[in-house]
Amino acid sequence: MIRLDRAITRMHSAVRERMVERYPRLRDGREVVRMLTDDVKRLGARDSRVVPGSTLRVRLRMRLDREGVPDSIQVVTPGTPGPFRRAAIRAARRLRFRPARLHGRPVPVWIELPLTFRIPPR
Repeated sequence: MIRLDRAITRMHSAVRERMVERYPRLRDGREVVRMLTDDVKRLGARDSRVVPGSTLRVRLRMRLDREGVPDSIQVVTPGTPGPFRRAAIRAARRLRFRPARLHGRPVPVWIELPLTFRIPPR
């Protein structure tokens, strides 16, 4: 099971480009959640560093362009196994947001995206 936290557009004060009037909002993440769920089942079965039945939290830092499309993605959670890092980045690239706005105009911003992977038991 994958959870895209609803409060995903919390600005990270150390990397924000500017204050905005309206933060970006996720348009629809259902397709991405389905894709990640399939990846987690496959990866959890193959990666010996991941305990079946456990939870793995990954935090991404993403820059969204003026159209709400991620154009820079970084995993900021230390120690995240490589296959899960790649799956999280691959999924994040497919997300689309309603853009942040400043003075009524869309602007690029940095956001943090927390993902929670629940590794299925074997």
